[in-house]
Amino acid sequence: MNKINIVTYPDILHNNALSLVLVFPTRELLTSLQDEFLKDFSEEDVNLYLFDRLEYNKEEINWLLTVAKSADFTIIDTDNTIPYFRDLLGYLIARQNSYWFSKTDNSIYKHLSTNQVYNLDFLPLPKKDD
Repeated sequence: MNKINIVTYPDILHNNALSLVLVFPTRELLTSLQDEFLKDFSEEDVNLYLFDRLEYNKEEINWLLTVAKSADFTIIDTDNTIPYFRDLLGYLIARQNSYWFSKTDNSIYKHLSTNQVYNLDFLPLPKKDD
């Protein structure tokens, strides 16, 4: 049986689980993650780091940068971020393990990364034992 760990500031897990960082996820994204991705993880553990803080806190931003650096995937909903956080978007989006959602076709972030996504199909499914 798998374990899905929901992790928020200040915690960091040091295990071998697949790690996803969710930055300002919408309810729709969370539901999609649950229904289309996590349901297939019956044998493997998953760490879901969640960042959706409404107020700036230096320590929490440092935590986010730390977990995003070591995570397998960082998923950012650029349309759902709030003003104080937008200064960090370019840095996070430019990282190779970052994937970002935006409903805007002419996003400036396309100059930094081709990892714009519209669904969660890019996430790897667990390995099936034959």
